[in-house]
This record gives sequence, structure tokens and C-alpha cells, in this order.
Amino acid sequence: MIPDPRGPDHPPGGQARLCEPSRPAGGGDRSKLLEVAGLLNGTADEATVELAVLEAVVLAETKDHANWRLLQSPTDDLPEGEARDAFRAAVDHVEQEEDEHLAWAMSMWQQLVMAQVKGG
Repeated sequence: MIPDPRGPDHPPGGQARLCEPSRPAGGGDRSKLLEVAGLLNGTADEATVELAVLEAVVLAETKDHANWRLLQSPTDDLPEGEARDAFRAAVDHVEQEEDEHLAWAMSMWQQLVMAQVKGG
């Protein structure tokens, strides 16, 4: 079973969200990956479904991470001042979160793959 990304101190119940509630779950290819994983539910074993979902999360987090890295370039080109400082602070803050999201997704994916290799 995939550990809840909210951590062990989160009250039980409800579903873990893999994105912020104010942000769409994805667009284009990313949402299609999650849709395909949903279609597997009931037709494949739990480990296969979890692996498909984690692969979709890894791809989505990789894309998010790359997008925030891309935003660093124009920030450096802005003239010095309040706007540049605010933009840089936002990018730096979110990039740190994206680093954590990507590391979590990769770790969970690798653990599940290794469990499948060792188990069967």
C-alpha cells in the first residue's frame, strides 16, 4: 500500500491529495495517465495499479519540477527591485517543495518496484 504523503501524524480517513486543492490535478498527458490507472482498478492486481499510479505521479512531479526550474531564468533577467525579489522568493519556495514532492514520488516508486522484484 502506498504510504499517505501527508505523513503518519495526519488523522485517518479521507484520501491523500497528490496536488494542492486549488490546483488542477494535471492537464494533457498527465491527467490521461491517472485516468488509465483508474481504468486498471478492478482489472489488475493492487500492486500493478499502485505502480501505474506512482509512475503517473513521478512523471507529473518531474514535469512540475522542470517547470519551476524553467521559471528561474526569467527571474534572473528581471531588473533588480521588489518584483524580482518577490518572484525569486516564490520560485525558491515552491522549488524546494517540488524537490520534496519529486523525491517522495521517486522513493515510493523505487520501493514498490523493489518489493515486486523481491516478491515475485
